Amino acid sequence: MWSRQAGKSFGVALKVVLDMLEHPTTWVLLSRGERQSRELMGKVAMIAKALGHAVEEVQDTFKADDAEYKQLEVRIAGS
Repeated sequence: MWSRQAGKSFGVALKVVLDMLEHPTTWVLLSRGERQSRELMGKVAMIAKALGHAVEEVQDTFKADDAEYKQLEVRIAGS
């Protein structure tokens, strides 16, 4: 059991950035809603920038099965 505001998303974001820098790969992070997704991707970008890496944040929309989906992406230079 975890309490709220315990830093779980920060820990996940840190693990993602450190893993991407060590082993260039693609991570897929899913959140319940768009707001939570934006917050999580913002933390990933913030951590990468704090570690001195150039970051590109990309938002895209695509359609599949008569539905529209939003995709948030953080690209870290060199990974």
